[in-house]
Amino acid sequence: MQSIHSAAVKGCIKVLILSLCMGSPLPQALAWEPAVGQIIDDQGGALVKVVNPVKRLTGTGVAFLHEDEVYILTSRHVAEGVTNLLIGTIHDTNRKARITLHAKLHAVAITEDAAFYRVYEEIDGEPFSSSAMKEGRYGLFRPIDQLLAKEGRTTAPLSRGKRVGLLGLPDMSGWILTWTEGVVASIRIEQGDSMVYASRLYWTTAPIGEGGSGSLAVDQQGRFAGIGLSGHYTANSPISLSGILPANLIIRAFHDPEHHVKDWDDLQMGDWTEIRCCPLSLTFAGCRRLFLSAIFSTMVERHPTVRTR
Repeated sequence: MQSIHSAAVKGCIKVLILSLCMGSPLPQALAWEPAVGQIIDDQGGALVKVVNPVKRLTGTGVAFLHEDEVYILTSRHVAEGVTNLLIGTIHDTNRKARITLHAKLHAVAITEDAAFYRVYEEIDGEPFSSSAMKEGRYGLFRPIDQLLAKEGRTTAPLSRGKRVGLLGLPDMSGWILTWTEGVVASIRIEQGDSMVYASRLYWTTAPIGEGGSGSLAVDQQGRFAGIGLSGHYTANSPISLSGILPANLIIRAFHDPEHHVKDWDDLQMGDWTEIRCCPLSLTFAGCRRLFLSAIFSTMVERHPTVRTR
């Protein structure tokens, strides 16, 4: 078995070397279609930085259009307990996102790690304006049309071995648009798991840094596959996996009243499964998370236009 595996690896390496030396395109199984640069250009403007001013948490969000309104999709554990989020938009793909907008709670998924917020005003209190958005007042901000449509948009179910890309604004990159990629390593279907909210979750080798929860996940054809969740790290192991909440569960949670609530207080204790299996204070990763959170909370507080409500 080992010799077959070694032969397969050597074969892949030879194909890559020959392709590079001869200037020929990579095999279809290895290529992104459309190209990664095109995916980033097409969808990068929808990525926003999400700041929870009460819990002092940061994450990533994806802006989308629904019935002429602009909404933000993000991870539930990032937005935990907050009615209003601060939203940072990209003005330069090589610079830190700027806090420019407020978003108000629209709905919280009951059993999945997803929350939905509606953009309603600018950071200075002026009403949010679609015309101002088109004129570039919020930088490169460009919500994705029909991202969570019930019908009419192709989502991407993933399977083991399939390539997946993540677009986000993690803290480690300084809130700068970041692309990572990997493959689907495992698929978990389990109800009531202590580590995740979702009954179905993809585990991928594509890394998600601190503040990257809520990143846009796409398949090899650039189709919406879900959102990235927290990474899972095993002590003394070089292998780390990140979770992806599947698109179909997100769409169901957004549209079906039986799968979301309109207020955080409406969540039952059984619905709110703690995403961490042990207290933060007892783990190295937890201490690191708290330390980074404190740093970026300070950065948010010092932003001259930020106000919390």
